[in-house]
Amino acid sequence: MTHPDNDTILRYALETIDGAERGKLKGHIGACPDCSRALEEVYRDLVMIAGSEPSTVLPPARLPAIPLIRSFTARAAFRAAAVVTVILLGGYLLSGPGDDARVTVVPQRFTPPSVVIPAGEFAPCEAVDIAHLLPAPSHPR
Repeated sequence: MTHPDNDTILRYALETIDGAERGKLKGHIGACPDCSRALEEVYRDLVMIAGSEPSTVLPPARLPAIPLIRSFTARAAFRAAAVVTVILLGGYLLSGPGDDARVTVVPQRFTPPSVVIPAGEFAPCEAVDIAHLLPAPSHPR
């Protein structure tokens, strides 16, 4: 049998190996001084771990310090956003949300000069009189 690795020796010491493999390891460890020494070290470490008590006082958590440039940049960005918001809101309220200028559309009649277009040719839009197709303008009273 080859020498077992450290994990196998630890599992042997903790008795988490099945019976057949445990029997082979027991015979090997009994005959091999190196593996016997490794098993003794594992037992010594387990006894030392079992005898120690966990610390009940935790050290205070230290948060990493925020560099001054980052906090200054974030602070300046928030201040700038607040100033822009105040300016936009103030301008909107001072101009008055309901004071829209009224737009009046006045229909006009355009009479292009008469152009003689030969039959079958293209007529530009400016040459076609469509005034008779538009509704008559109504004047407000």
